[in-house]
Amino acid sequence: MFCRFCGKEIQDESSFCAYCGKNLSAPTQTVKENIDSAEPVTQEDHTPPEAAPLPEETVHEETQQMPTAAEAVTAVRSDIWRKAVLGVLLLSVLVISILFVTKVLCFHAWEEATCTAPMTCANCGRTQGEPLPHRLLSATCTKPIRCLTCSSTFGSALGHSIREATCTKPRDCFRCNMTWGEPLEHTWIEETFTTPKTCADCGTMRPMTAPKSGTVYTDAKKYYGSSLTFNAAGDFNTFVKLKDENGNDIFSFFVNAGETAKVNVPTGNYYLYMAHGNDWYGPELAFGEETYYEKEEQVFDFYNYLWTYTMDYGEDGNGVTVEVQEDDF
Repeated sequence: MFCRFCGKEIQDESSFCAYCGKNLSAPTQTVKENIDSAEPVTQEDHTPPEAAPLPEETVHEETQQMPTAAEAVTAVRSDIWRKAVLGVLLLSVLVISILFVTKVLCFHAWEEATCTAPMTCANCGRTQGEPLPHRLLSATCTKPIRCLTCSSTFGSALGHSIREATCTKPRDCFRCNMTWGEPLEHTWIEETFTTPKTCADCGTMRPMTAPKSGTVYTDAKKYYGSSLTFNAAGDFNTFVKLKDENGNDIFSFFVNAGETAKVNVPTGNYYLYMAHGNDWYGPELAFGEETYYEKEEQVFDFYNYLWTYTMDYGEDGNGVTVEVQEDDF
């Protein structure tokens, strides 16, 4: 077959001319005019007619506009590759988007673990590790066991352990010290000569009225003319005891601070014990918890002497004492 554009012989059923590159399946108007202007080929002349020369402008224009077969194939392949790559990219974007939407893929934003939840991604909810241990506070009367970190509670409050009111304390809880109401009133037993005013319910005592100096509490009632003049110190009261060599109480009397008491005592040799203080609670308790106890180191001879004893730690004093315990008094 012959190209209808350039007139050269080409292979049958070719779509493009191998010489001029024209598209044989889509002739243009210019091509038709060139074909019409070509000289007819007679049957006797088997030489293919030469194609009519195209104007230079036309040939130049057609050469620029129409690619060669190789260029056309390359262009088609490039277009196919471009579309394939674009399709792969679009498919990749679609797949990645689906993975993110379905949370198969995630740029994790981890939140710190708590007592009730492990580390958790704020975007996808995925977890990592274990929850933290609770920091527990013990239950109280009004609150159950609770976590100091997350405020979770466990069990129930203990409830109050009630102590009934007394004369000195209102009704209260011995566990948490919460109180209700007021203390009860005392049930007083009035003081006697030897005992202070005392509450029959709680044992609370009131200081006694101080007796006169020289008031005798323990009396042997065996006098043979012996006596003791006792000059008390000026800043505290004194309760005096005379004890024999076996530690028995023989005689005792009271002297107010700064006063002098002269008492007749039984004949004998005695040790002089003294209790000092301010508030008087009787011969058994002396001056209560604030009592100071002491004794004279020497033995007093009440067979042959009348004694004057001055309770003064300065130059006027005539005693040499040592401290003793309450049990020794």
